[in-house]
Amino acid sequence: MAGAAQSTAADGMPWPKCKTDMDWDKKPLGRGYFGEVWRCTRPGKAPSPLIWAVKKIPKSLVQQHSLTEQMQREITIMRSLRHQNIVELHFSFEDDSHIFLGMEFAEGGGMFDLLSKVGKFTLDLAAQHFYEVCDALHYLHNRDPKIIHRDIKPENILLDKGMHAKLADFGWSNVMENVSYRATFCGTPDYLAPEMILGEGHNESLDMWEMGVLLYEMVVGRSPFGGTSQNDTCKNILCLGIGSDHCKGVFFAAADTAFETLCFSQF
Repeated sequence: MAGAAQSTAADGMPWPKCKTDMDWDKKPLGRGYFGEVWRCTRPGKAPSPLIWAVKKIPKSLVQQHSLTEQMQREITIMRSLRHQNIVELHFSFEDDSHIFLGMEFAEGGGMFDLLSKVGKFTLDLAAQHFYEVCDALHYLHNRDPKIIHRDIKPENILLDKGMHAKLADFGWSNVMENVSYRATFCGTPDYLAPEMILGEGHNESLDMWEMGVLLYEMVVGRSPFGGTSQNDTCKNILCLGIGSDHCKGVFFAAADTAFETLCFSQF
């Protein structure tokens, strides 16, 4: 669902513009290669202070890996997005050493953590999350110009307090402006599409391939193409080497949807 960006937060006060405009938890929510995510709140004694998930990214890493342009693109894209199944970027600022992205706080945690805990989802829950992320992609792919995410996986899907899926982490996303295909090699090995491995260029069909892998992982409890090495995984992807024994007990319609999505078609 699209909507205009608000100039002030829900409490009527301005968005934070520096670190001291927020109270920080004692420990980060999580750490990744390019930084940390912290739970932050509005200072004061309000009974229900606003909560944000703040991504803290060292500038030294951005510069070391020549990611300045990519970082700016992520911020620009996320600022433009308003959809119920996409994590919202509320504010961003920087100081001498870090870039800070203040995002909507997902009270339900992450899909990856939930999958790790329960092993696999019920068919109803998998169908719900599949539909919700597809709805987010429909919004992205029908913008003008369209946006492709390029890194859909459980680690990049968060859950709100009602356990509804929200697509996050637009670090590898890009805008399809005046081009039909992109050529950047990006993504996670288990989720790579054949055209990415072959270097043939890709478009929004890449996201749909990743949705097929995601659906499979949600209902089966493991990646369809995982090998003992990245080379083995890529070989499995190129020959659609999905072990049917992985699917025991999986409802045929769910398996068929995953298999049909995992195709070479360019849309």
